[in-house]
Amino acid sequence: MGAFYGSMLVTGTAAPLAGAFLRRVKRTAYVLPLSDSQAIIWDKEVQGFDGVDDLHRVASILSVPEQSTVIGALNFDDDVLGLSLYRGGEEIDFYLSRPEMLDEPEERMGEADVWCDTLNVPSLTAELRALFASDDATFETERHSAIAAAFGWPAWVIGVSYDTIASGDTPDDFPHDQLVHITPES
Repeated sequence: MGAFYGSMLVTGTAAPLAGAFLRRVKRTAYVLPLSDSQAIIWDKEVQGFDGVDDLHRVASILSVPEQSTVIGALNFDDDVLGLSLYRGGEEIDFYLSRPEMLDEPEERMGEADVWCDTLNVPSLTAELRALFASDDATFETERHSAIAAAFGWPAWVIGVSYDTIASGDTPDDFPHDQLVHITPES
């Protein structure tokens, strides 16, 4: 069985507010602050095919504050990787490793220029374009790992979901001591 996982990387002014927002809207999630301007969220409902709508709702709102960006990632059975880029309350770009799964695949391929301009790393445009277009990935965790490495994101975010954290099935270097568990009752 392949990997099923979902996460959201929040950057900018919304990052330190992520936990309070999730509490207010009564979500169940793990939040991991990486810095004053970055946090990762693993929402219980943002996993697998059923998590797309929840990811869009949460990421859209978290991307509203000025200078905030949210990158949503969903991996489906390690066969399909979806990456969404949000800013200003809108999904501004979407990458899907198997666009043939959409009704209109030509419209939703992922624009490396948009990603790199939004994330302020124009020097990575050619590399990201190649990663988006590559057919070399046997498993989509490989592609996601390469994208994470290019942007300097922690390697341990790949393959981690709400369920893997809850079960303790995370990489050895995963920073459990920094996690905040958000529940509707908290």
